[in-house]
Amino acid sequence: MLFNVLNRHTRVYYGDKHYSKQHKSVRSLRKFVEFLDQRHSSISIFGLLLHSLMEITSVVIYIWVLQINRSQNIKKFTWGTSMFNVEVILNIIFFLEWILLFFLEEDKKQYFFSWLSFVNVMTSVPMIVLGVGAIFDSNYRHGWVPMYLRVWWINNCLCILLDYPQIVYFMVDIYRETCRFFSRLLAVIFTCIGTFQMVQSCTGDYIDLFDSSYLMIVTFDTLGYGDTFPSTTPSRLLMTVLVLIGISYFLPLFQRLALIGEKRQYYRTYKSGWLRSSHKHVVICGEFSDLGFDILIRNFYSGWRKYLSTCIVFMFPKAYSAEVQLTANLPWYKGRVHLMVGDPTKEVDLRRAGAKSADAIFLFGNTRSAAYYRDYDIIEQSLAVGLFDLELPQLLMLRRSRTMKQIAPYAASALEIERTVHHLLGLSMVNPGIIPFIINLMNTYEPMSLDMPHACHWIEQYEYSIRNDLYDIDVVDTLRGREFRTLARSFFEYDITLIGVLDAHYTVKLNPIEVIPNAKKLLLIARSMKAVHDATAAISSDFEQTFGEEMLMALSPNERARAKNGFKPNSQRTYQEWDSKTPSPNDQASDDFDHYDHCGDTMPYASNLAVGNAQSSARKPHCNKNANLNKETECLLRINDAFGCEKHFLMIDLSSAKGKDNTTRYALESHLAALAHDVYSVMRPIRQVYPQSDIILLTNDVSFAPYFTDVWGFNEEAGPLKYILGCGLNTTELMRCNLQECAGCCIFFAGDISREGSTAAMSMLVVLSIHNILNGAPPFPVVVELEGLINLSLFPPVAEDAELRSKARMDIVFEPNFLIGNAISREMLLPALQRTYFMEEFIDVMNAMINGYANNQPTLSQLSLSMCVVELGTYEDVINYCLRAGFLPIALYRCIRDAKNPSLDGFRYILTNPPKYLGVDQAVDIVYYLIPQ
Repeated sequence: MLFNVLNRHTRVYYGDKHYSKQHKSVRSLRKFVEFLDQRHSSISIFGLLLHSLMEITSVVIYIWVLQINRSQNIKKFTWGTSMFNVEVILNIIFFLEWILLFFLEEDKKQYFFSWLSFVNVMTSVPMIVLGVGAIFDSNYRHGWVPMYLRVWWINNCLCILLDYPQIVYFMVDIYRETCRFFSRLLAVIFTCIGTFQMVQSCTGDYIDLFDSSYLMIVTFDTLGYGDTFPSTTPSRLLMTVLVLIGISYFLPLFQRLALIGEKRQYYRTYKSGWLRSSHKHVVICGEFSDLGFDILIRNFYSGWRKYLSTCIVFMFPKAYSAEVQLTANLPWYKGRVHLMVGDPTKEVDLRRAGAKSADAIFLFGNTRSAAYYRDYDIIEQSLAVGLFDLELPQLLMLRRSRTMKQIAPYAASALEIERTVHHLLGLSMVNPGIIPFIINLMNTYEPMSLDMPHACHWIEQYEYSIRNDLYDIDVVDTLRGREFRTLARSFFEYDITLIGVLDAHYTVKLNPIEVIPNAKKLLLIARSMKAVHDATAAISSDFEQTFGEEMLMALSPNERARAKNGFKPNSQRTYQEWDSKTPSPNDQASDDFDHYDHCGDTMPYASNLAVGNAQSSARKPHCNKNANLNKETECLLRINDAFGCEKHFLMIDLSSAKGKDNTTRYALESHLAALAHDVYSVMRPIRQVYPQSDIILLTNDVSFAPYFTDVWGFNEEAGPLKYILGCGLNTTELMRCNLQECAGCCIFFAGDISREGSTAAMSMLVVLSIHNILNGAPPFPVVVELEGLINLSLFPPVAEDAELRSKARMDIVFEPNFLIGNAISREMLLPALQRTYFMEEFIDVMNAMINGYANNQPTLSQLSLSMCVVELGTYEDVINYCLRAGFLPIALYRCIRDAKNPSLDGFRYILTNPPKYLGVDQAVDIVYYLIPQ
């Protein structure tokens, strides 16, 4: 057990190299001692403290004898009988330990010539010689031995003790580092004091330890004041050497102290004293970029939350940047945002963050990496937090779905970030604009009053739209048992969109068909919670007076079926219906229609796609019925090019262009499984709407094929995923994808790769290549996955208007690529985990919107208002038209008309929860709606 005390290389006992797998067997005394040291740490600490006590006793005896004797001759240094005997016994023990460890040490040469061995030779050997000589001659009790050098063994014992888990449990790393520094500093100074005191006393006038200490300190600090100085030549020579030591050794030592002091500012402690006893606080742990930190903090304190007294304690795994510190020191966040460095797996850091009294803890992990093994770090942190406080709600951000079950006992809520990002990528090709719709529901802003009919500029309308948020409210007794769409129509009268309910099993139901007798909560999109409460109170009062009348007004099943047949979503119409009901451009004459020529090409993506798919399917020969009986459908099909495809979707995987580290076989299997899940997540929303459409994957790596077959969950009608071997960075291989006939394109990075690097640069090159091939902006959505938002403004199109550029610098929701729905990043989804702190069902609602009801049934769809046979003048007309067919409108997808931003002219932006009196342009507007569940 004394090995850890005497070995200068010893570190924390569970990390020592001798405890590795190749040193399991106990074949020697040393191994047995290490075994005891590892298994019974209390015994090891007792031995360490006992050895430290003997070292301190040895040094104290030397100082006591030195002060009494005031000796100026090393041969007349009188110890005294009792003191001498104790000193000799202690040094015999020290020397025997040194000999024993010398034979047990593997690197004997390094051990023999170490500084601690030199100290042992300078102290123990002379003392033992004097002890043996004193047996025969009492004059041997008068010899001087530099026992003050034993302070180096005391320093070693203290440094080893600081690495023990029992000490680590109670002390922060920076405090232990400070203790090590001062221990080493005192050892050096005490060595200089003892050496100079004896040299000066033996060669000149006697100087005691106090004067020697004073001289050493002022010499090392200021080169002395002249009141105390060395008076002899040997002492002056020694002082010269000590000054050189001070210059060469103490300067780097104090530079290290400065670094420790600089690091100490990161190891703060959140103190919830009596002044903050009424203030709540949450703990956020993770590694964020500067922009990611800004997004988190801004969305937590945005809107009505700005007036909350809740504090945020950010715990970073390493030192945060100056930009983060600057943001936290803004006047609005001062005193509310606390930054510290720590590890949530350590209880001492959780105590520093005040986790015991926290309302919740957020575990994000490394937000810059998509690697699957990052989830293991989150699970480790979750387990540690659960052991620290089982009642503390944990909100986790995970990468892969397979780890969801492992954190179920601890997590209050979890966000599966990679699946969500890739689902949004695929869904944006089918329903462009869904990314800003979902992201804007996460962000909370102050409500603003705006007269929408008189707000001519589209930026003002969009700014009004992003003020709408997702809320939940308990179902009052008056509304229980009501027909859902009757309630939705009533809430529309107050410019509130009722999108669904939370049933008795706490399951999210969006646009349910049946009544809601056991619903727990209503899910609504509104401007503010106050507007929700006011509308609920008014509707409840109306229903109390007109109980039962809404049932008489409800459509009969037959009437609703006829309305739905006339409504026909774009993804379900046949080619004959489109051919007979789709209005021609001549029939859609309007004064402004020429202005939307670019929008007319890209305007109803789904509508044009449905026509193209119907035409291409009409040209295809019917399959043999016997072939349909074969259930084994090939999931992946290689093709050389896509020139035989029309209205197809293109998925460009750039992960093969990103360098990867060498991995083990098991890690490779996990990587391939993750890659297959990402590809499946992108194509699933497309297959939900268009099961027969061609989906082309451009990639250089299809080694994930066996795992892709395992995740394939579509029915027999779904066509296989076709792939072209190539890289999107190669223009020639990109041209083989038939971009002219493409209906949608996404650029993403599949698999477990680190996002740190030039992934944005590669995506930018692919986007520019697409623009070059098509000689301009593509007439289909090109959605890009970004590792961060710092390069979002570089992607085309760009804003020319100074007002829009200034707004984009303040908030990413005004960036043109985000505004039109062409970019997605995991940093955009970080506030989703925070929303669960204010609304527990937010992630469930978001997943219900994105994932769909089944593999062949989406949740969201769109309809071009130009396809409607009735005249629609306002959004209220759109509401009535949709509700008669059982569909629930939630947003408008409108064209941009802006002379100040010609590059944005013709693109579209999303309007969430528009007011009922807003005028619509039936020629070009598109409505997003929820399909009945």
